[in-house]
Amino acid sequence: MIASNSLRNQILCIYFPLKCISLVLMFLVLPTIAQRSILEYLDLTSGEYGMCGKGPSNVLYSLFLCGVGIKTLESYPIILLSFILSSLRDIIFISVFYKILEARYSTLFLVLLALHPYLAYSHLRFTTDFFASLGILHIFIHLYYQKRIDLKFVLIAIILSGFRNGLIFVYFGLAVFEFFKVSKL
Repeated sequence: MIASNSLRNQILCIYFPLKCISLVLMFLVLPTIAQRSILEYLDLTSGEYGMCGKGPSNVLYSLFLCGVGIKTLESYPIILLSFILSSLRDIIFISVFYKILEARYSTLFLVLLALHPYLAYSHLRFTTDFFASLGILHIFIHLYYQKRIDLKFVLIAIILSGFRNGLIFVYFGLAVFEFFKVSKL
């Protein structure tokens, strides 16, 4: 296992520069290929999430956007918020994987997480995909630390599912798994 100072140094010296390179490349390449901005979010501009919770899905996401007045993902505060939250999510994953894997595999994971094109694409975009990744992180941490499902876990699951409805099925699958694990069937 790598000491926390070493982990912090690798995150600062490897992850963030590589992540910045992949973000710059994504900003330069995607508009040329796709003929649109990396921050364009068609679900937001078409109005589905602009209905302030009256739409068919992801009600908490819609309410949040309306509550803080977000009409586009191209505003600097929302880009900064997305960068900070996405980076924190990645750092949590990296920290846990440093406990699980050998140092060389953990470093490989760190590099792949920093350079993966889709992760670079979504890193600055405050979309429902971000909340889906938080839900997966939530479940991963729950399973890694072998915690019991308690009220706090359920409340977090409900909130994240309100931001990304597709998580309902993932949490349901976890509940079924936990039921069979406890009942030893």
